[in-house]
Order: sequence, then structure tokens, then C-alpha cells
Amino acid sequence: MTKYFFILAMFLGMTLQAQNLRFNPKVGAGFYDFNVSKGTDVDPKIMVTLGCDVRIGSGNLFFNTGLHYSADAFNKDANTFSEKGSINFLRVPVGVGYYITGRDGILSLHLKGGLVNNFNISNSGLGKDFDSLVKKYNLAGNLGLGAEVLKFIHIGVEYDLGLTNYFDTDDILVAKKGAFLISLGVTF
Repeated sequence: MTKYFFILAMFLGMTLQAQNLRFNPKVGAGFYDFNVSKGTDVDPKIMVTLGCDVRIGSGNLFFNTGLHYSADAFNKDANTFSEKGSINFLRVPVGVGYYITGRDGILSLHLKGGLVNNFNISNSGLGKDFDSLVKKYNLAGNLGLGAEVLKFIHIGVEYDLGLTNYFDTDDILVAKKGAFLISLGVTF
């Protein structure tokens, strides 16, 4: 894992030279659910995010990364489905994007996709036993559509598809998270 981030940091350092940067602080909200293998239904829940994306590139193609705080509202324990609280993550997206209508103009549309690294930083209100049930790291594939209005107002829609198991327990063999997010922010 350390090698992965070291290589990413080197790549970022090299691409920052003579490249255009766009910063995109944003706040988002959405819904998430799990694909659970043992037939247990888990109702969709609210997810909120706060963070910043960074787009690096001078043409229509760009490298996309960032850092986001994410809180997954969770109203049921993975085993007993009885407790309420939140699971808090640091999300680190790593992907590429393409400006469909160009970078500048009254309306600029872009597609982006890649991987989202989710690092569990804390769980609140879910009990001490719950801490061992949530994996400390999970990975998701990401696909999104974004728009900049008047070059600085950002509106985005994204979908994260879980690629690894969200829980670290034998009781739930596969519980991959899927999340739909809508975000609003600024771009400069």
C-alpha cells in the first residue's frame, strides 16, 4: 500500500510541472446500500461528503484526485441490525476525466472515472464491538458526470461501486457498498 501512494505522489509531482490545476472544493449527499450475499436486506442510507478534488491537465484529458471526509449514516448493526450511528471514512479518488464540451465556457461538462480508496477513520454511536466489523480499507470503482456553470459553480453526479468487502466478518460473506452521490461546489 505504501508503494502505491509513493508512486502516486511521484506521478503527481511530475505532472504538476507546467500543468493546469483546477481545485474543486465541494459538499455532497447521497444514498448507499449493500449487495449482501446471504440475502439480508439492508435499507438504503444517507451518505454525506465534504472535501476537495484536484484536476491536473492542460487539455481535455485530466488526472483527478482529491481528499474527502465521508460519513455513512448507519442505522443497523451488521449482525443484530439494531444500533444507530455513523461510519466515517477518508476517501481518496484516483482517476482520469475528459472535458466533453471543453474546459471553458458558460457550461463545461466532464466525465470522470477511476478508483476510490476508502480509509475507515472512526465509527460513532455503533458500539465497541462494531469497530472490528468494518474493514479499515475498502476500494470502489467510480464513474461521474460533472458540470461547471460560468466556470466556477460545480454540480456533479457520481456512482461508487464497491470492489472489496465493506465488513470484516464471517457472518456476511460479501457486503459491497454501492453509493449514488450528488455534489455542489466551486471550481477555481
